[in-house]
Formats: sequence, structure tokens, C-alpha cells
Amino acid sequence: MASRRVFIGRLGAGGAGVLASVLLAARGREALAGAAAAAAETASGGALLRLDSNENPRGPCRAAVDALLAAVPSLSRYPDQPEVDLRDRLASLHAVPPEAVLAACGSTEILSLAVQAFTGPGRPLVRAVPSFEAPAGFAAQWGAPVVEVPLDRDLRTDLAAMAERGRGAGLLYVCNPNNPTATMRDAREVSKAYGLAGLRIGYAVSSPSIVAELARRKLPSGVNGPGAAAALASLGDPGHLRAERSLNLEARRFTERALAGAGLATVPSHANFLMVDVRRDAAAFRQACRRRGVLIGRPFPPLDTFARISIGTLDEMRRAAGVIREVLNAD
Repeated sequence: MASRRVFIGRLGAGGAGVLASVLLAARGREALAGAAAAAAETASGGALLRLDSNENPRGPCRAAVDALLAAVPSLSRYPDQPEVDLRDRLASLHAVPPEAVLAACGSTEILSLAVQAFTGPGRPLVRAVPSFEAPAGFAAQWGAPVVEVPLDRDLRTDLAAMAERGRGAGLLYVCNPNNPTATMRDAREVSKAYGLAGLRIGYAVSSPSIVAELARRKLPSGVNGPGAAAALASLGDPGHLRAERSLNLEARRFTERALAGAGLATVPSHANFLMVDVRRDAAAFRQACRRRGVLIGRPFPPLDTFARISIGTLDEMRRAAGVIREVLNAD
């Protein structure tokens, strides 16, 4: 659970103010292909290497697994108290009052709540392009216009341009590190490092008034009890987080070197994935990798020659590097 999304608001008289860090990022569109991928594995008799969803390949710490198992006897009870316990622990972690924290069903729910609360027909959403698409989808559902701001020449979020074009907007959405480019603006940590993406636990930290606006729209009991227990246990194991960061860095550096050796340039990454210029149609490159058993991220227009590759274990990245070289040599 590390800071990924920042909402910036009150840029004009009609702007609704919001400043929130959202933790544990959503899986994104790749989740929609999960069932098809599993079916393909079964049909082919081999395992597909999943480097498409920016997940932690090693999973949660032992303490989180134990907490999940210990929570099984309480599955017949509503998870109100576990959610309160998690909120209070997060408030202590960030040195803010409990009223400044909102726990929810992953960052996706919080993004939806923020769009509902702060955008509308006369209050646009401002977002970078390309970036994580969910907020724009929510804005379309709620009838809010979307203002899209290109990344800068270094493929970083152009905060100055967003602020300029966001005058009077309801919400500015900043994904940091940006997905898919892995570029960063003044942030230091990577999401999903706890290996709990499947439990859908996220949270926002903001002023109590903004948290109240989000909470007013939130469905009750949106945080499941076992997930809250696992999150609490993970927060109590900082050594696991340090180890995951180290392993991710090792595998990422290996992958960067391997891709450079294959003649491919990577965007400097501050996350658990890489954006790689494959110098050809990214969609076709993705399909070629998939035919060889490696799944990589979806295309992100307008970066049509760039492929997003998640970082797996070191052994997985060795396998992926071989597949990528094979695809390149097949041309």
C-alpha cells in the first residue's frame, strides 16, 4: 500500500477541492482478460507468464496469510469493526485523525467516489494522457467532461499544464508513478508491494471534510473483513515491504539491462513495471509475446510503439527477456 494517486482541486471558483493519496492501485483493464488467460492456460497445458497487470508475483507476507486464515471463523459477521480497526491503524501511520482516512474496496472505489463527489456536467475531470483510465470512465458515467493533457517530452505528468487547463475544473487526477510510463513526480513508493491486489483494500488520506464527502457516497461494508485483517498484518511487517522493494529493484535492473542489450530503450522507471519502446506496433508485439506464453500490458495510445511490461521474479524476467529477443529476431 503505497501512495499512487493524488487528487488536486479548488483551482477556480467552481472547483471542488480535494487532496487525497490513494493506496493499493486497481488492476486495470487486464482484469477483464483474466478469465480468458486462465482458460488459455488450461487449454494449452502450459502456464502463461503474467507480466500484464503490475502485480506482486510473490504474494503477501506470511503474517497476512495467517491473518486471513484466522479471520475465517468470523466470516458470518459484517466487517464493520475490522474496517474501523484498519482506518485507525492507517491514521496512526500517517499521523492524522481517523476522520482524515477512508478505507475502501481498492483505489477503484475511491476514484469512483471522488469523481462522483467533485465532477459533473459543469465541473470537468482533468487527466494526463496516457494514464490510468478508470477516472475518465467514471466521469463519462456521471456526465462530466474530460480534459486530457499530454505528457511532457520525458513522458512525465505535466503538472503545470494540468493546472493551467484545470482552472474551474472539479477534479485533477494525477497517477504517481504514472501508469503506464512509470515516471514519477515527487513520490517515492510503489503500489501493490504488499501483494494483496486481490483483496481489494485501498484508502484515501485527506482533510476530514473531503473524506466526509467521499464517505457520504460510499456503500457500507465495502471493506471485507479478511482483507482488512491481512492489511493490518502487512502493516505490521515492514521487513517484508523492504524485501519486496529490493527484489523488485533487482529484477527491474536486470530487465532494463536485458532490453538494452536487445537494442530497446526503456523509460526510467520508479515502479514495478517498465515502459519500453519496441520500435514497432505495440499491439502486434503484444500478440507475438502472448503466442510465446508471455502476457504484457495493453496498448496505451498515443504511445503506439511502447509496451508496458510488469516486473515479475528474476527467473520470470529471464524467461521474458528470451521471449522478447525471439520476437525481435522474428521480424
